[in-house]
Amino acid sequence: MRTDTDALKGYSASLRGLQSWGYRSSAAYGTHLEVQNSLNRLALWFETAATQAEQTETALASVTSVWKPGTMQVSHTEVWNLGQQLKKKPVTTTFSGTVSTSLAAARFTHSGAHHRFDTDVRVFDTQASGSVGLKLWDKKKRFSPEARIQAEASMSAACVTGNYRVFSGTGMSGSLRVRGETGAVYAKAEAVLSKDEQTLEASVGAAAFRGECSLAFSLLGCTVTITGEGSVGSCEAGLSYRHMNREWEFGSKLGFIAGTGFKVNVRY
Repeated sequence: MRTDTDALKGYSASLRGLQSWGYRSSAAYGTHLEVQNSLNRLALWFETAATQAEQTETALASVTSVWKPGTMQVSHTEVWNLGQQLKKKPVTTTFSGTVSTSLAAARFTHSGAHHRFDTDVRVFDTQASGSVGLKLWDKKKRFSPEARIQAEASMSAACVTGNYRVFSGTGMSGSLRVRGETGAVYAKAEAVLSKDEQTLEASVGAAAFRGECSLAFSLLGCTVTITGEGSVGSCEAGLSYRHMNREWEFGSKLGFIAGTGFKVNVRY
């Protein structure tokens, strides 16, 4: 809301126009002076208010807010290999796409000689992604259809993602990735259908709070990554089935109120 400083200045000018310092009656001269002084003080108040409002608005206009309006980002990729597939080539035709949008977003960064910190905050964040792949022939030009389908979507009232990295000149480094959501609803589905493998997996859930933390550090050419997941006030369910090379697997997941998990990955 902007202050109408022109109106304030107009009120001050009108009050000054009412002033009249000349007065003939000596009996009421004291009262006349009090009235004139009151008009002068009131006009001065309007002038001061207009000046202060203009200075405040100028100062606010010079401050750049870290919050920006959210935007929708859409990306898609198509790899057409239908011509090669008609020639019995072992290639895959794929379609993939992602959509993300948020109401507002902010980014905080800080970097130095041995560190870099990045934090992204999004309000009413929505993300969705999906991919489809189709393969018809194997390497021996035998008809062996294979389809891979993946879809994932999530929506949260607020989402915070942080990437923090420290490093030294001796080749040692460490990084921490943190992601947290509140008021989250999420779903995921994946399917692989082929002669050698059948995989079906689906999960859906909601959580008042959920988060993921991934810590990685490297030493002497070896990288170790530890990832932990947790949720509070959650309700989620999942179902999976897999059959591949004389091996089959069936699993289900049901969580309520709270859930945790972790995994460790070593690469050298």
